[in-house]
Amino acid sequence: MSRPMNNENLMSLADQVVWAIETYGGKIMFEYQPPAVLNQAAPVQNTWYTILDTTANVRVYHIHVNIEDDDETLEIRLTIDGEVLTGSNACTHSVDYSIGYHCSAITGTDFLEFDTVPTHFDKYRAFLCEGLSVKFEVRKTTAAGTGNLTGIVMYGVVASAT
Repeated sequence: MSRPMNNENLMSLADQVVWAIETYGGKIMFEYQPPAVLNQAAPVQNTWYTILDTTANVRVYHIHVNIEDDDETLEIRLTIDGEVLTGSNACTHSVDYSIGYHCSAITGTDFLEFDTVPTHFDKYRAFLCEGLSVKFEVRKTTAAGTGNLTGIVMYGVVASAT
């Protein structure tokens, strides 16, 4: 049985769920992909570096970033189906920063947050976010040194509905 497609020959994640429920009882399989990685030598201040940019019905499991300089400020940008979320943090040399997705009832906004203890984000959720299209970018906004800027995004794409 073929899946229904929209005008761009892609199926939105919401349509995929409806189709799977009607056809198979709602089981959607995400196929794990090799991690998207960045290892940028001598990153240029205020230049965005893309780690992941895909339009394949994506589920993001984890995002981590690192800078090999002391006292650098990193800014991150996650675009999910056109909605842009940002975050920034004063970072320290050789620290693995896990990225979390949060919202505030006080400000009525959603945002990205850095943490050095990944289990703060990971133990209470199965995945970070999902969407038809997902793009993750990072940049340094200070110029304290020329150490490598690194990052990794673990993700899967809709493989089938079974």
